[in-house]
Amino acid sequence: MSYSKVKILKILTNFLVYRLGSPWASGYGAAQPPQRSVRITACVWPTAEISPMDGHCRASRGGKTSLNSEQCNMLKTQEAPKQVLICLLPLLVWTQNDVTWYDYYTAGGRTSGLNPASKDGFLLNGKPFHIISGAVHYFRIHPAQWRDRLRKLRAVGANTVETYMPWNLHEPRRGEYDFSEGQNDFSAFLNVTAFVEMAREEDLFVILRPGPYICSEWDFGGLPSWLLRDPEMKVRSSYPEFIKVADGYFTEVFRRVANLQFQKGDGPIIAIQVENEYGAFGEDLGAVPGELQSANFQSNADTQFDALDILQRDKPYMVAEFWSGWGQDYHMMDQLQQTNR
Repeated sequence: MSYSKVKILKILTNFLVYRLGSPWASGYGAAQPPQRSVRITACVWPTAEISPMDGHCRASRGGKTSLNSEQCNMLKTQEAPKQVLICLLPLLVWTQNDVTWYDYYTAGGRTSGLNPASKDGFLLNGKPFHIISGAVHYFRIHPAQWRDRLRKLRAVGANTVETYMPWNLHEPRRGEYDFSEGQNDFSAFLNVTAFVEMAREEDLFVILRPGPYICSEWDFGGLPSWLLRDPEMKVRSSYPEFIKVADGYFTEVFRRVANLQFQKGDGPIIAIQVENEYGAFGEDLGAVPGELQSANFQSNADTQFDALDILQRDKPYMVAEFWSGWGQDYHMMDQLQQTNR
């Protein structure tokens, strides 16, 4: 029997449906974060076979699926893609009666923000909270597409969005700030206040990363080029002139976002990261009291966990950067090695 690619996708899209809850909340009695109705499709390698031992359809890497024999045979037809891993994203099914994250974490009023309370995890307003975050950089996306991207992030299970803030765009000339107030075609991209408020509307918390240095594969790490007009300038240092202009930039940033913090007003900002990978390749230059150590996961997650246990035995694990496996020529490591951890 011949099947069209549309038929193939329709079968794959509908063969698995779950009602997902919040796995991290199971140990907290009645304190349960909201559930979402989610339709999920599994990832399959469509070079499938019927096992003569148990009749199950098995993918090319041995993964068992819930496809029946007809569907499995369909995947072996010439119309089916042979090499591509088909993985369709979860589709959130919202209902009018769903309790939002904000409803749950603000019930009874806001008395505290994000707190690295213990090894058991973070607390947000006194309730257990797991940060599941992804990056959506507002200045890299047309404002008309912000909401679409935030909804896609929410649809894959994230509860938090993080974004850098590029100093060189927000202060293109010394003392001239643009947070959408500018008179150029790019000014609309810089309305970080609108972006943060939109994240709140889409039931996402926010981690803000204003730099002053952001890296982010951005020119000069987001530092304004006009800094270099000072022949003595030492960026990312205690050089007085650098501190002075960075302080001016931060003042303008915080003037716009201070009331969007979780503990102020109705804001979604639960954390702010200062700088980025500071001192990563130099000598130890000290630390800020109360700073939470985090880890980057590549191929050595266990080693990173051990190091965090030594540095801060009473704090939760936080993965600041998760290196994914892309496959083929672009991978840092095998995909299965990452997802099986």
